[in-house]
Amino acid sequence: MSLWVSLFACALYACGSPKPETREWTEDVLLSPDRVIQVRRTVVFDESNSLAGDAYNAVEREATLSFTGDLAHLPVWKQPLMALVLYQDPSTREWIVVATTTSCDVWRSRGKPEPPYWEFRLADGGWQEMPLSDSSIGHPVNLLHRYQRRSEKNHVTISDRGRLEASSNIGREYREIVREQKVHCMR
Repeated sequence: MSLWVSLFACALYACGSPKPETREWTEDVLLSPDRVIQVRRTVVFDESNSLAGDAYNAVEREATLSFTGDLAHLPVWKQPLMALVLYQDPSTREWIVVATTTSCDVWRSRGKPEPPYWEFRLADGGWQEMPLSDSSIGHPVNLLHRYQRRSEKNHVTISDRGRLEASSNIGREYREIVREQKVHCMR
């Protein structure tokens, strides 16, 4: 009997325990209809699934976004969050990254913001975390966030991103930054 319990425990551990994964790629980012830039991305995340295979989860350990080309002098954005949006504020000219998480633990440990987004502005030579601004609300997501599927390509074009994320089951909060997004974590 203890053999079966041991085998079950091993299977449970193997299926449910997080497995670290790393993805690296360059990505074209549409900033406006007439402006596209390229960034370099790296994401290290823990990947897990339920025994039934129906509760996939990926939690970022570290995500970086580096500028390339004429913008290579800008500092690297680095956080354990899922970057969704990169844009330049038209009024302040500051670069902005808006990020989120799918982890209740991360959300709790980072202050339980509602909506569950964090905004980072490039100011004074570094990325400063700020409350989500009105200028970010409604902004369309322009960064690849469904990177769990390994791609054969090391470069993601705008059309690649559209194809990779063209699923009817992607929630509105992953297509644009929404004010009314609620968190479904037990407090």
